[in-house]
Amino acid sequence: VVPVDSEDMAALRENPNLERLVRQLEPQLEVIDDNEPQDVDSLDEAAKLVGFNVARIKSVPDNAGELSISVARQKVVQLQLDRDLLAAVFEAAEIDVDLPDSLDEEPVIITHPNTVIQTWYRGGEEALRFVQMLAPTISYPDGLDLDALGVASLQLLGLSREQAESLGATIDWANTMVLPVPSNAITEIEEVTLANGGKGLVFSNPDADQDEAAIMWTQNGMSYLIRGSYGADAIKSMASQVE
Repeated sequence: VVPVDSEDMAALRENPNLERLVRQLEPQLEVIDDNEPQDVDSLDEAAKLVGFNVARIKSVPDNAGELSISVARQKVVQLQLDRDLLAAVFEAAEIDVDLPDSLDEEPVIITHPNTVIQTWYRGGEEALRFVQMLAPTISYPDGLDLDALGVASLQLLGLSREQAESLGATIDWANTMVLPVPSNAITEIEEVTLANGGKGLVFSNPDADQDEAAIMWTQNGMSYLIRGSYGADAIKSMASQVE
């Protein structure tokens, strides 16, 4: 997750040539393998379908509502990039990065693994959601310098070269998809270590009219998300009770 400075992104959009090129940058997207989410009656049934132990929140707020469980099976997406157009985008942004010819010849393949989604409904509206899945896998064209492309992409999102290199050094680009988060859209992004040992990020806006927060974390090769109509402390407490 990358906090993006909206002013820096606005500065990029003030470059007419860059804006024109970015609008043209529409990778060819093909879904190779897709499945509709399937409702199940229990966590045991979900575990049998996804092939891993399904976690639960030990203590859910009494007002969360009625629980619904669904399973989203593996989804494979193929992304074909235009090397020359991508190179032109980085050049217009004055970002130096080498792109191999293989970008035109080989696709990026993203595999979204089996996912379990637990959703609580209150009065017909979603009040709480708990998502669990294995980390996605990403296959890149041969010869692509993932570290260099990752740093260049972070710069394109508005980070300075120094900021992009510093953040990029902490990311395993071979198995990571970057989620840009406008820093002016969420008041607080907090790094946390949970009581159960997991490390993640909490997103909240204390100035909002009603409580709304989310937490994302990884632990033991699994990725988790909890979001709902609760304050940040309540969301963190629920995450610490996942077992």
